[in-house]
Amino acid sequence: LRAAGALSFARAAEKAKARHALHLAKGVMDVEDLEQRTKAESEAAAAKAEAAEAAAVTAGAAKALSDAVNMVAKAEAAVAELEMEHAAKFQAKVQQEQLALALHAEAEARTEAAQHAAVLAAEAMVAARHAGVRAAKEAA
Repeated sequence: LRAAGALSFARAAEKAKARHALHLAKGVMDVEDLEQRTKAESEAAAAKAEAAEAAAVTAGAAKALSDAVNMVAKAEAAVAELEMEHAAKFQAKVQQEQLALALHAEAEARTEAAQHAAVLAAEAMVAARHAGVRAAKEAA
């Protein structure tokens, strides 16, 4: 009976030790699980922070790109305005040259007309002299 009691006590003690070991193992597993969960949450938070930083950088880059596009548009508008001014100046210069050429052609035409009139006047004078000489010969 004593042996049976001792055996029963030993079994109960063994079961208690096993339960205690199981409880300790479960606690260790809970701690490891908690550590893994904490590590995963920390990594997720770091990933979120990196994503936020990347989004901020992307937003900054988009703003810089938008600013650059606006600057290019303004520069193109300024170039177009300068080209229009240049075209207007060029048109005015062409018109001045055309006017100068027209005035020069008119002056040449007047000069030729004056020369032609002088030739006609000289011919008329010669004809008048010849007529005067003939008249004088006939009168004599």
